[in-house]
Amino acid sequence: MLDEYIEGAKDIVQWMADNAALLSVAATLLLFFLSKKKENGLKIYETKKSEYMKLIGLFEKLFSGVKDKKDIAKSMSQKEFYNVGSSLVIFGSKKLYKTYCLYRELAVNENWQKVKYYDKDMLIFLWGEMYQIMRKEIGLNTATQYVDVPDIMFFILNDITKPEYRKKYYQFKYRKMVFKILIFAAKIDEDLPTVWLWNCIIKPPIFVIYSIIHMCIKKVIVNPVRFVIRKIRKKPIELEEGNEL
Repeated sequence: MLDEYIEGAKDIVQWMADNAALLSVAATLLLFFLSKKKENGLKIYETKKSEYMKLIGLFEKLFSGVKDKKDIAKSMSQKEFYNVGSSLVIFGSKKLYKTYCLYRELAVNENWQKVKYYDKDMLIFLWGEMYQIMRKEIGLNTATQYVDVPDIMFFILNDITKPEYRKKYYQFKYRKMVFKILIFAAKIDEDLPTVWLWNCIIKPPIFVIYSIIHMCIKKVIVNPVRFVIRKIRKKPIELEEGNEL
């Protein structure tokens, strides 16, 4: 058994020696692709960083210019919403963009603010979640460096680390889930399932079947008949020319 392992190892060493040039090229290509991947990752990171600064700049403007935290949402203009949202939809992660959309929905739509599950402190916690997501995306919010949302928002709001806000934060988790469900349900029209079923499930195979049948009829029946008709129409002309001769 040992002799077989030794022979196998010798064969591997011999193969590596015979294909040293090939292995060198493969290693060079692997290092090249890894370096390119790392370079692209750094470029994406720098792009995200510059775009996320718009959101951070908006945070700074809002929290430094508003005395009452409950009036933060009211101080935002539609243009500011658009500028930040357009950056996040292109460069932001899905989770960050969805969180921002939820914040915008709750901050702008007064109908949601009338729901009993709504609380104005939800907007503060949503800002904190956006900070937390950005920390995670740059590799800081790991298991050993995890910072909770109330602690993140402590540099803006001094009282947010009090036990009462801790309780509100855990209540916010539930409230956020409720509003996600309510917003999703509100976007579903009564006829939406029927429209989706018809356009996404039923119509595509019907169109494919129709196209195949149409093509077969055209190639097998219509085109040959047209060819025969053209031939029949040309024959009398040829006969008349022959008679004149």
